[in-house]
Amino acid sequence: RLRRSDDRRRSLVAQLLVQQLLQEHYGLSHVLLHRQENGCPYLTGCDLHVSMSMEETFGLTFVEAALSGIRSMGFSSTAIPDVLEKTKGYLISSCTVEEAAEKIRQLADRREQCRITAEEYGQIKNYFSPQRMAAEYLEVYGKICDLPADEMR
Repeated sequence: RLRRSDDRRRSLVAQLLVQQLLQEHYGLSHVLLHRQENGCPYLTGCDLHVSMSMEETFGLTFVEAALSGIRSMGFSSTAIPDVLEKTKGYLISSCTVEEAAEKIRQLADRREQCRITAEEYGQIKNYFSPQRMAAEYLEVYGKICDLPADEMR
């Protein structure tokens, strides 16, 4: 099993490969791929949030991007497909940097498709609201503990 530092190294290598492919094959040199730890302040200035992580466990950065008004793109590993479906993002199904670069190139000509619409924003905000998520966790914990819902509050 890979250590967390190995995933960060692979993520950085994947970012560099995507940037190189975009520049060499498509002439796109203005693409900025950033480290996820520093992501939130930069999201509003981006056209697309691209996660190069293969071991993302939940995908909070995808939710942050959607709530900043932009779509995300990520690999089809762990919980990412489900989160991308809920946040109206783009899935890299083959998990290759070539597919990521090609999808980014296609979106470069249609940047309006990278923006979250007002209706989608409302759906995402409601789905990932703390109240809804807490209520669902309480429901699951209640089932596990075999407690009635009113005793969980």
